[in-house]
Amino acid sequence: MGVLQVLGEAIRGIKFPELDPVGAGIGDFTPIPTPREDLRVAYVDGGNGVIVETPAASVSLVRGYLAVYEGGNKLHYERHDIVVVTWDEGSLVRANLYPLGEDVMEGEIYVTLKELENDALRTNAARASLAVRRYLEWLLVERGAHIADVVVKDGALQTSGSGEERYAERAINAFGDGRYLVGFSKSSTLKAPPGIPLNVGLERLARKLGIPAPWAVEVDVPEGKERIPSRTFVGRFHPRAERAFRVDVCGDEHMAALSALLPFCADPFLLGYPYGLLDADAMARVREEEVRFLRNAAMPMADDDLRAAAWQMDAHDVISRMR
Repeated sequence: MGVLQVLGEAIRGIKFPELDPVGAGIGDFTPIPTPREDLRVAYVDGGNGVIVETPAASVSLVRGYLAVYEGGNKLHYERHDIVVVTWDEGSLVRANLYPLGEDVMEGEIYVTLKELENDALRTNAARASLAVRRYLEWLLVERGAHIADVVVKDGALQTSGSGEERYAERAINAFGDGRYLVGFSKSSTLKAPPGIPLNVGLERLARKLGIPAPWAVEVDVPEGKERIPSRTFVGRFHPRAERAFRVDVCGDEHMAALSALLPFCADPFLLGYPYGLLDADAMARVREEEVRFLRNAAMPMADDDLRAAAWQMDAHDVISRMR
């Protein structure tokens, strides 16, 4: 049998059972109300790229983006770039921050190893730039809380370690009454017993019951020390959307926060996903072409020791370019 035949049999063998709403611990399908047009909605995302990596130190570019909309118009936006130099000092990683423009973050900070994303392909020094990116995102959420009614952050509302919690707590405390923090996840690992993808199960159930979008269903998510106190929903935000998304809401009037997203969810590129987050993703992303350009421009300025140290890490990339 050829590989396509084997793949076809394997794929056809994956069947998900019907979702049991009682056993899944979900609430009722709730229509998302018509939004108020006077709400200001802000979107935040971040990106980072490793320019130079050695076993003990790295140089990265970290980028954060914030945009504020009202009535579908972009009122304000800001993008912040920071060159981050990190040193692995054992139990800590030291990060020196060099902002390119406004000093939203600067100086020297330390990142503990427990705050770092688990990535076996990156050194501790390089992984620390992702922690700095998360700090920057929370600082922009805090700024957004002062100028918008709803701030939407890419991803679930959770932190990766105690260092990030400091920034998250300060950002959340900036939200007053009638203002909301939303975490909108482009992908989700939520499952219902006995292993049904929850978003898919709810979407299929809604179609079976004839429930029109936009709708939202509150779901149970286990509380953990890294999860920010919030209510979690799975929602379909456009009548013709093919996907439902996980959304976390921090605030009292959760339906008001969800309804504020509806005017942004009609972009044909990805129906049901807020175009404010599409814009933030595009503006915050540090693309591989940009990283390659900066690396090629920076390495001639390095001394022989730094170039030799960087060569210890780039053999995989060199081999990957082999045709």
